[in-house]
Order: sequence, then structure tokens, then C-alpha cells
Amino acid sequence: MGIPVGKCMMFAAAGVPPAKLLPITVDVGTENAELRESKSYVGIRRSRASQEEYDSLMDEVIYSLRARYGERIMIHWEDLGGFNAFNLLTRYKDRICTTNDDIHSTAVVSVSGIIASLQ
Repeated sequence: MGIPVGKCMMFAAAGVPPAKLLPITVDVGTENAELRESKSYVGIRRSRASQEEYDSLMDEVIYSLRARYGERIMIHWEDLGGFNAFNLLTRYKDRICTTNDDIHSTAVVSVSGIIASLQ
């Protein structure tokens, strides 16, 4: 996932109190060995997590956030690949309020543009 601070600024500009936002980045490794060995690489220096490890880690993250902040949280996923984006939305849709930037936000902007152009 990308660095989410910019997205927090957008939510704050829309009126969400900054104290209510918690940007986190979950690093699951990379298959790019050259990048992994680079001195400037700041990520975890391991091969990408398997799908099973990834799902288990995301479960732990989500349940830890719910345990700490309660059920009135919203998870806004950012910069996930297509499979993981749909997988996470489906996996948690009945458990937490969850959105994906690349899926939901793009659709909202597209529909808004169509509606505005029709007026």
C-alpha cells in the first residue's frame, strides 16, 4: 500500500477531524530482488508474502483495529492490486465499513463527471 498521508489530508479537508484518522502502511515484501537489495529501499527485505500469509496479516490488522477503536471504524484501502482489492472488500464487507480508493472513488468521480456534464 502507498503512503496514505496525502489521503488523510483529503479527508481532513472534507471535514473529518485529523485526530480521527490513522494512516498505516502494511508492507508485505516485494519480488523485485534488485529493489529489495538497494541501499535506498525502506521496505521489508523479504520476498512478497504468500496469499495465505497476506490474508492472515490483514485479518490481524483489521481485528486489532476493531479491538482498539471499536466497530465504528472505516477502512479506506489504497493502492492495492486488483485481486487483493476485491478480495479484501469481499472478505470484510459484512464486518466493517470498508472502501477501496481505486474502485469506489474512481466510480464516484466518474459518475459525478457524467452527471455534471448532463446538466
